[in-house]
Amino acid sequence: MKFAVALTLLLALAAPALAQDSLNCRQVALWPESPELDAEAWSIALDPERNLAFLGTFLYDSIWENWTFCILDISDLSQPRLLSANIVRDQGDSYDVHYNSNRLYLGTEGDGFTIWDVSDPTAPESLGVFDVPYAAFRMAVAGDYAYIAALGHGLRVADVSDPRNPVEVGHCAIGSAWDVAVAGELAYVVTNG
Repeated sequence: MKFAVALTLLLALAAPALAQDSLNCRQVALWPESPELDAEAWSIALDPERNLAFLGTFLYDSIWENWTFCILDISDLSQPRLLSANIVRDQGDSYDVHYNSNRLYLGTEGDGFTIWDVSDPTAPESLGVFDVPYAAFRMAVAGDYAYIAALGHGLRVADVSDPRNPVEVGHCAIGSAWDVAVAGELAYVVTNG
């Protein structure tokens, strides 16, 4: 089944009495407005200082299915503008997108993640690939380390201080790891039980 990428920006109004009411949100934009772009969005990351949104997407066309990421200018919330659409690999899903200090980390279905320099959002540069035989389903990046919720392969930790050569430095077999967040010296992992 094919879906359209929809980036919906919601504005929550600050009325305390309506805090539990869904009527306190309204859509202020939808991207893309053109239905000819046939894609699914899987994840989103933001750079609020530069007014950028990074979408992990899966594009369809008549010959190939490609996973990619799109970079949008969201400085005018009523009209998000596409700055670049970047095909990364044929066949597969882009599960997660994480942004940290002009680097974009794209988690993949079955072979780790890729690292991109997005300092120029109109022309991102591929830096490196963390090529492993498991999914990077969800990620968190803190300092020089990427923490990967790798489904049945548990929690994985990669040193990304050299983005052209990321290296696995640790793992924890904790069942299926579905998501991860990092605070200080602790990683919080959602598992299958």
